[in-house]
Amino acid sequence: ITGVRPGARTPDRIRERITRAGLRSIDALVDVSNYIMLELGQPMHAFDGERLKGNIQVRPAKSKEKIKLLDGERLTLDAESLLITDQKGAVALAGIKGGASTMIHPKTRTIFIEAAFFDPDGVARTARKYGLNTDASHRFERGVDFTLPAKAIDRASALIIQICGGRCGPQIESSEKSFLPKRTWVPLRSARLSRMLGERISKKKVLNIFNSLGMKCESTQSGWRVKPPTYRFDVAAEHDLVEEVARVVGYDRLPVNRPKVTAGYGLAPERRVPIERAKDLMVDLGYREAITYSFVSPDLQKHFNDYGSPITLKNPISVHMAQMRVSLLPGLLTALAANGRRQVKDVRLFEAGHIYQKRKKSSEERQRLAGVLAGSADQHNWGQKMRPVDFFDVKGHVERLLRLARREFDAEFLPIEDEAYQAGQSAQIQLKGKEIGRVGRISPGLLEEAEIVVPVFGFELDWAEIEMTEPPSFRAISRFPRVIRDISIVLSEKFVAADAVAIIKSAASELLVQFELIDLYTDTGIESGKKSLTFRLTLQSNSRSLTDEEADHLIDAVLKRLGDQIGAVLRSR
Repeated sequence: ITGVRPGARTPDRIRERITRAGLRSIDALVDVSNYIMLELGQPMHAFDGERLKGNIQVRPAKSKEKIKLLDGERLTLDAESLLITDQKGAVALAGIKGGASTMIHPKTRTIFIEAAFFDPDGVARTARKYGLNTDASHRFERGVDFTLPAKAIDRASALIIQICGGRCGPQIESSEKSFLPKRTWVPLRSARLSRMLGERISKKKVLNIFNSLGMKCESTQSGWRVKPPTYRFDVAAEHDLVEEVARVVGYDRLPVNRPKVTAGYGLAPERRVPIERAKDLMVDLGYREAITYSFVSPDLQKHFNDYGSPITLKNPISVHMAQMRVSLLPGLLTALAANGRRQVKDVRLFEAGHIYQKRKKSSEERQRLAGVLAGSADQHNWGQKMRPVDFFDVKGHVERLLRLARREFDAEFLPIEDEAYQAGQSAQIQLKGKEIGRVGRISPGLLEEAEIVVPVFGFELDWAEIEMTEPPSFRAISRFPRVIRDISIVLSEKFVAADAVAIIKSAASELLVQFELIDLYTDTGIESGKKSLTFRLTLQSNSRSLTDEEADHLIDAVLKRLGDQIGAVLRSR
């Protein structure tokens, strides 16, 4: 349109309508394009015709091609983005936002109006990729009637000439039918319609309903077939048609029929410890269950590189949700950080969920149980000083979970170097030489990434490796007295208590019914580089009272095995 009058005032009726719709009145030319979008549902864009160089075309962007948008934002594009260009370069991001180089300004006298149909999925991908959410993209993502562009151009041209004057040039139309949505027949079975609505609707009434909605409807042997109009992108399957019938008939007029349900109870394997029992225990320990997204930030997940290869999404909802989690901890730390920002100091959260790892030819999904805790170890009490949580608190919680599966005596806690945990306060948990989880203090680097300023401890267990255990076995309570012996051994600091525990278990006979570590000592009287551990062993027989000689013999056997394997000696003082 040439010869438009600069500075023409938008009529009050149009300005009032677009303002009430939540849009801002800018000038007559822009207001008309927004008004048509609201009136017909067709987004359109007006270019300054004098700034366009040659003909325009629609094409994919070149890799790393740049565009400056109307609001001044500069984007570096990839080859999957769709552009509107002239001979000089990009003038608009198709279906989303116009470019700054050809924008309308107060002295514009020639305008070029563009209206089009763009693929909804393509617009949605591009808009999310660059974090753009405009009125145009909002409509294109949901589907726009592909017969509207010509009507919208005619309507906009008439309004602009009426308001701003000028002379309308020729209308240029280009389309490729293979790219347009196909309007196909959608079958609707009368039996399914009756089953879903709870009553039978006559064929004549169904025909009238669809015809009144602007849909073509024909009777078939099993029911009907319906072809939705070009503007109904929400009607694509049988259940969509059922919804249309229910909406017109009226949900309040449909009968209420109670479904018939047959209850059945399956057999639960005795060897399996269901995750629900573990969740109940976590609640008993003061944790609250969290349900977090399976998509996490790559910045957080980079601290879990040795947990497996992550699956990266091609079209993430957000840059902060671009990867599928290989661990439950990133989501829990994000939730803990949100609590911290709201001045919640004592936090215990757990989650039972799935993690996802990429394999060479496929992907793997496994069930995990994880928890994080920060703040005080006990409930606040005015009469005593609060103690902050430490490694032994979270380790104790893990041992309670292992006890639930009758695995507390089989598990080993071994030192580990893990980017997600702080060195010296973390451990790998093994069952029969196989890793089943990790526990410890979360590393400062990970806490900084998650914007957490307080110490946090956490754990994560592969529940699939724990839940299958041996069925419980019971033995009669012995009526004979117990013999309790304490032994203190001195050993190198390079060994952990778990090493001594494993040896004691293997060396002792069935007379050993209970043992526990009761003391760790590294002060006066102990050589540098060594430590003293004190164990309490409880011996008992089911058939007789044990003599001192029998107890001494078993203790000697344990001490000999400790000396042979880890160089431990009995502490003399």
